[in-house]
Amino acid sequence: MIEDLPNVPPALIMLASELPNCATLKAMRDRIKGMLRDLRDQSEVFEIENVNRSVDSKSVGRFEVHLHGPMDLLSGAGCSETACRFAAADRVARSVGLIADRVWLTDLLTEKFVDFGRPTNAKLDDVLVDVLVLARLMPLIRAGVVKFRSPWVMTCQSCKSQFEHHVDVITRDLFEKFRSEFRIERTEERGYAAYMGNCTDPTMVFRSGPGVKRLPSVHRIAEPWIHREIRSTMWTAREAAMTGGAILSNSRVGLAGLIKMDGRAADMNSLLLLERERSLTVPWVNELDASQIVELRSEASRALPLLREKLCRVLTVSDAALVSSTPSSGLMEDLREQAVEVRSELEEKRKSASRFWKGTYGILGLGLSAYGVMADQMLPGVGGLLPVIQLLINHKAGHESDVAKLTSKPGYVLVKAQEILSHADER
Repeated sequence: MIEDLPNVPPALIMLASELPNCATLKAMRDRIKGMLRDLRDQSEVFEIENVNRSVDSKSVGRFEVHLHGPMDLLSGAGCSETACRFAAADRVARSVGLIADRVWLTDLLTEKFVDFGRPTNAKLDDVLVDVLVLARLMPLIRAGVVKFRSPWVMTCQSCKSQFEHHVDVITRDLFEKFRSEFRIERTEERGYAAYMGNCTDPTMVFRSGPGVKRLPSVHRIAEPWIHREIRSTMWTAREAAMTGGAILSNSRVGLAGLIKMDGRAADMNSLLLLERERSLTVPWVNELDASQIVELRSEASRALPLLREKLCRVLTVSDAALVSSTPSSGLMEDLREQAVEVRSELEEKRKSASRFWKGTYGILGLGLSAYGVMADQMLPGVGGLLPVIQLLINHKAGHESDVAKLTSKPGYVLVKAQEILSHADER
């Protein structure tokens, strides 16, 4: 299994296989402690190979997604509550896990085992939660859809200094534009809470411990946070550029930093303008798990390339979008019309089929909140409303030719999603 997945940390594969056999938390901790030597040995070899492994060259027509911020599940950038991390993993599976050819996460698991130190319960629990979160994506990982990039990059001192200089310059500029979004409040425990406002979506809140005598200034909180956000986004952008892929993040600050790096200017109003109609609403997909997403990718493989192409066209916007309305509305209207057409044609096929199936209508939200950058252009994220109502049909053998055309249309992806979900309910 490890040899078949060269871009996956061997520690993840080993622990994902062993931990389900443990009935209690203590048993899981003991199992991890018992495996530490093997985990270290495997991780040391993998870390060296992953740093030296050349990234695949750009491939025309392949949709590569590099996740950033809370969507990069091991980054620690989002809510630390286990339930929120599970929800984030599920959103990744149901969104980019469906529409992307490959999804890249940062491997921050391997380095933990290279120098694990004393195996305290806190360290063991931290690893345990990481594995449980990633286990929700395991079907996509085994299918080769989700891969892991090394956080390490070999570079000379001159290039590193130039990179850090750009980060510092952009940080100073964006601090002035985003400082009004930050708010510091005293908590009941005599600590403080720092609110990020519109810097991220959803907004983040950082809370201190109790007994803080003096509230910190906005500058003390905001400046280093903006610096880290810009630095991590630009770091991920390098990886995306090597594959010709896109960055998806929930960080407005990170997106603004990339725009600034490209020699353009964007304030909060223009960034919020890019958000209009950016939530992708897809029937039935919201209830599928990762294994069902893998099944959907296989069953609707003829339709997915066209769906991805349309989404890429929707996501990519021009410089004019910074000062005018988003161009995605026209393309999204085209998707809505195309979906209605698919529904009508499928309904006609249903009427002439030998078996009658009564369709259930409903719309479920995909719930992906993201921004992106692709091909040196901004992406407003996976955007636009797609209010599609689909019917599942059973057709006669004589309809194969017509049905083949329908199964190549983007709307068919949603038909198969409903079919997979209905079969799961029957079981």
